[in-house]
Amino acid sequence: MEKELLTMAQIAKQLNLAESTARFYRDRFEDFIPSIPSTGEGRKKRYPLRFIAEGFNRNLTAMELQ
Repeated sequence: MEKELLTMAQIAKQLNLAESTARFYRDRFEDFIPSIPSTGEGRKKRYPLRFIAEGFNRNLTAMELQ
């Protein structure tokens, strides 16, 4: 099954988070999350961050998520 890749704005909207929070998750877990340049959409990148946001919502620690 292919993972859905979303922009930071899309992730924030779907997870009902501030975009700054989604960016914090991306930056905090940078070593574990690949970014994939999207094709045909300028310089946008897409990130599979949903599992991190859901983990924080379940009160998992950053170490547990890593």
